[in-house]
Amino acid sequence: MGKVVVLFLILFKSLLCIENVLDIIYKPNEPLLGDGYYLTVIDFPIGTYSNTLGYFSNVEIKGAPLVYDNKLEKIIIKKEQSVLREEEVKWNKHRFEVKNIKLDGVNLSLKWSDLNKKRLDIMISNWNLKDIKKSIKIEYHYSKKIEKQILNIEIPKLNSKIYLDFDLENIVTKKQIYNKKYIIIKKIKLNDYDLGITKNDIDTLGLRLIKGKKIKLQGKDYSENVKLVFLYEKLPGVLQEMENQEYFSDTKREAYLAFEVSKPIDYNLEYKLEGDILSLVCGEEKINIIQKFVLTDGKNNVEKTILLDELYLFSNYINTNYLKEHEGQKMISNIGRSLGKYISQKIIVGKEELELEVDEMGNSDILEINLGKIKVENGDLYIMLTRADKLNFENSFEYEVVSRNNEVLENVKLNFFLKNI
Repeated sequence: MGKVVVLFLILFKSLLCIENVLDIIYKPNEPLLGDGYYLTVIDFPIGTYSNTLGYFSNVEIKGAPLVYDNKLEKIIIKKEQSVLREEEVKWNKHRFEVKNIKLDGVNLSLKWSDLNKKRLDIMISNWNLKDIKKSIKIEYHYSKKIEKQILNIEIPKLNSKIYLDFDLENIVTKKQIYNKKYIIIKKIKLNDYDLGITKNDIDTLGLRLIKGKKIKLQGKDYSENVKLVFLYEKLPGVLQEMENQEYFSDTKREAYLAFEVSKPIDYNLEYKLEGDILSLVCGEEKINIIQKFVLTDGKNNVEKTILLDELYLFSNYINTNYLKEHEGQKMISNIGRSLGKYISQKIIVGKEELELEVDEMGNSDILEINLGKIKVENGDLYIMLTRADKLNFENSFEYEVVSRNNEVLENVKLNFFLKNI
């Protein structure tokens, strides 16, 4: 009879002490939210974050929180047999919260609501960015019963490269010259993710890009250490050095990684940059993401040779992109790949550097040159040759196409030959 009573008491006690398992699994290669963002878990396999977009699918939920009631008196949080926190339940604006439960490598904060008793809010902070698998036991104490929640949390090691929003594979670029002072290497950008999760007590700055300090620029008979700078677009087409040159961590705007031109270089030659050009720093990890860059000639070199026969009238404009054979215009050769349409650019002609501004519609005024007149309409360059005798002595002219950043985009040489005129 005594054994029956003991077994009954054990069974009765076990019924009063119910255990429930809830698994929170953060997915790999996904951005996570940390300090300031609570993950709301209810009896549904997907958690949600208040006032955010794009993060709800980054966490997998298995199980559900315990349903609690207003008679909840005390919360005890344990790791194995050690008591981490013991708190009397006092509702404040329908909320009860236990903050900064310190586990090895991560802190947890938990929050309950007496308006929705199926809900548990979980926040992680001060994460060491390494692989984490932790388990805690939450005891819900009432006057006559205890319920237990096993909370398992899995966080994979942070993949910091998912925060980058630019190509790392292409290490060859054309020289992009800005304001005759900088040569742009690469446009850089971070994905618009919250970076709070990447900050902790060891590294309060969080994820950031750092440029190298001693970078070697080498070319034919050329070797020099150059200074790297971060630029940003202050106004359309106007670049300026960023205030913070130590690192870049702005997820709301783009930047340009460039170097200063301290002594003349030959823009027709190839150059190489070598060193820790750009590094990704996050926590204790530093990844050299760009260590070598090849700078090729940034200009397209185009040469066209046009034959004009007896049908050509010197009062007619020639569209250098679309010749009209029935008007005596014929393309003999076309070397190089042209930009095509000229829009929001400048045409600089000859050694005199005569300038022709092309607006955003691809149109310009008329510019007088030695051979006649040129203009741009709908992005196409037109030339009117006003005198036949001029071509007997000077049958070609050259021009550069320059961006509004003063970047030389194209060199063009046009040759003209007369046939029986």
